[in-house]
Amino acid sequence: MDNQFNEKKQKTMHEQSFKGKSFQEISDEIAAKPELKERQPTPQPKDFDEIEY
Repeated sequence: MDNQFNEKKQKTMHEQSFKGKSFQEISDEIAAKPELKERQPTPQPKDFDEIEY
């Protein structure tokens, strides 16, 4: 029983490791679909730390 659980867990972890998309794939999808592009947050000045020179 315990061995069966471990096999299932390993399979699930293996499947999860390949589900992600690359940054480029996600970026291309957002660029191709206006409704996704509209949902992207616009960076605000408060989102960035000030750099003192």
